[in-house]
Amino acid sequence: MTTTPEEILGYVAEYLEALNEADAKYQAEYIERSIQKYVEEGKTLEAATERVRSYASERSYTYSSEIGRRYIRIVQNDMMGHALTGQRFAHAFVEVETGLVYKTAGWNAPAKGARFDLTNETDRALLFANCEFSGGYLYADRVAEIRRNAEEVNA
Repeated sequence: MTTTPEEILGYVAEYLEALNEADAKYQAEYIERSIQKYVEEGKTLEAATERVRSYASERSYTYSSEIGRRYIRIVQNDMMGHALTGQRFAHAFVEVETGLVYKTAGWNAPAKGARFDLTNETDRALLFANCEFSGGYLYADRVAEIRRNAEEVNA
């Protein structure tokens, strides 16, 4: 079964949504951990909440895509420390024709070896369930661990 570039673009949109949701979840957990830390240090809950919310009121990253001839670049947009400078990072690459997901080797190119396949339902579910802002889930050894854990759960 062949997958059209339009279908792959739809999967990329879902990938971006999963990344944005993962970042929002991480940010909420970070806020809760920080509030707890300040409360443990003796601050009132109100003071701790005010202090944390004053510097963590925005999501840390947003994600977008840029379509090239061969690859779709998944871009991580820094919304915190570098929001004024508009700093952006290549987060991953998706091959336009095949839907294969690659870790980045830099801004312009993917690393060798596909990590996930967006056209495969199981791979897509694993990718969306494990994606996070740092990109650690795209390292080959981490991908192997994700696959092993999924096999153990399904066994």
